[in-house]
Amino acid sequence: MFTQIFVVLGVIFCLSLLGYIIPQLIICFSKPLDLKQSYGGGWAFISSASSGIGEALAKNVAAMGFNLIILGMNEKRLNSVEHEIKSNNPLIEVKIIRADLSGDAEKVTEEVVKQIGGLDISILYLNAGQSIFELSSNPTEKTLQQFRSNIVTNQYIFNSLYPLIAKRKITNDKQSKRGAVLFTASAGAFIYVPGLAVYAATKTYLGHLGECLATEAESFGVDIVSVYPGGVNTRLAERTEGAKVSKLFEKISQSPEQVADLALSALGRFTRVDSGFQSIFMRILSKFIDANIFIPIMRVALSGLIKKTVQKSKENEQKQ
Repeated sequence: MFTQIFVVLGVIFCLSLLGYIIPQLIICFSKPLDLKQSYGGGWAFISSASSGIGEALAKNVAAMGFNLIILGMNEKRLNSVEHEIKSNNPLIEVKIIRADLSGDAEKVTEEVVKQIGGLDISILYLNAGQSIFELSSNPTEKTLQQFRSNIVTNQYIFNSLYPLIAKRKITNDKQSKRGAVLFTASAGAFIYVPGLAVYAATKTYLGHLGECLATEAESFGVDIVSVYPGGVNTRLAERTEGAKVSKLFEKISQSPEQVADLALSALGRFTRVDSGFQSIFMRILSKFIDANIFIPIMRVALSGLIKKTVQKSKENEQKQ
């Protein structure tokens, strides 16, 4: 009897594993669909497009024929991205919006919507996010800025722009969908790293928002993708205060272009896509090990990091 039970459990696990691996392989080895035809052209709104994943995706959708609205804090870098895109795609229009999403969410969103005007947005990519490395026992104002940027303002912008996509008109026989929404989550959503509790929680929110949205968005003809990158060699890693990026981490991390390619390949096919070695490995591992077991393992494995962070926190308190 016990043998039969283990066989049944083994079959269930194998089916679950195949249900995960097969979609990831399809995404990995497939080219993006003809999104311009599917969505009838229009404008792509991309936050944090001045570098990293946002910049890479902006260049990709510009090459597909979409006009761009690129949002970021660094106007100089945004201008550089615009120049490069127009050099390669002279017919593409690019609108730059400079905004700090960690400010007052309502005011920031009002200004963003005002600058967008009546442009026909068909792709919405909520990619912006801050990463602060600090213990929750000693939070600073930067943690709240991170929360506002990663969740609150993103939600405000989503509430303002998504309804416009869901109500877009299908103008020709070749257009099959109204548009798409993409969210940048993080492998931190299922890798429990001390010092990144708030960051991981905010990225979990965005990823889950996309996955829940997908259950209703199909009825409106809108594709949804939540992408969970593992390590990415971007400026986010450099800007993560209090954290040091090791050479090994850089070597096993992926490029922003790889993440952008997978996200676009997933559109119209699947909702959740894991990107990079760390993300895929940890997702598979989570199928073997429950969170109640995995969390203590991470606590032991990262005990050295925790001690160093606690010590640094105490030193900072003494200096104050």
